[in-house]
Amino acid sequence: QNVLRGTDLKGNILPKNIKECEKILKVGDDELDKFIKQADLTLLASKWTQFTTLHIEGLVDYISTLGKNSMVIGRKEFLFPNLDYEQFDRLNSSRLTKSSTEEYLAVINDFDKKTIKNYVNLHRIMCGASSTKCPVFTPDGAPISFDNSHLTREGAQYIGEMLLNDSKFVDTWRDLLGLDFKSNI
Repeated sequence: QNVLRGTDLKGNILPKNIKECEKILKVGDDELDKFIKQADLTLLASKWTQFTTLHIEGLVDYISTLGKNSMVIGRKEFLFPNLDYEQFDRLNSSRLTKSSTEEYLAVINDFDKKTIKNYVNLHRIMCGASSTKCPVFTPDGAPISFDNSHLTREGAQYIGEMLLNDSKFVDTWRDLLGLDFKSNI
């Protein structure tokens, strides 16, 4: 969960999942803080919900109290189509898109209203500034995600290329780490 230790999960997590979620390390736990302190940069990426969106600024602020930078990647939902991998035509599939749901767009809009330092709007990069349609396949016809939240190998390469071509992402990365990773690839 991308919330600080001690955040009340009741009412925001399915009751059957609360005990399991409470066991997960959270920012603010000594064990996780130790790793954050060792890192050059903490990337916060999630399938942000309206609940977790409320806690993003607190996470970023807490990480900065540890003397560390963070980058928020939002929102990580790849709108996987309900298709069996073998059932689509790879030559025509790159034209398929899936419309964003109202809930999804509400969370995206919540992100855009916040003044989150070092925020990378993954939806804008993937779908365009005001688009409600996002690709579900790479230009070569491979699915971007296999479960709506995690990337396939081809999807990761595709999203990585999009990030490398996004000047705001590249500038933020360079500002945070002092590295021009385009020249290091």
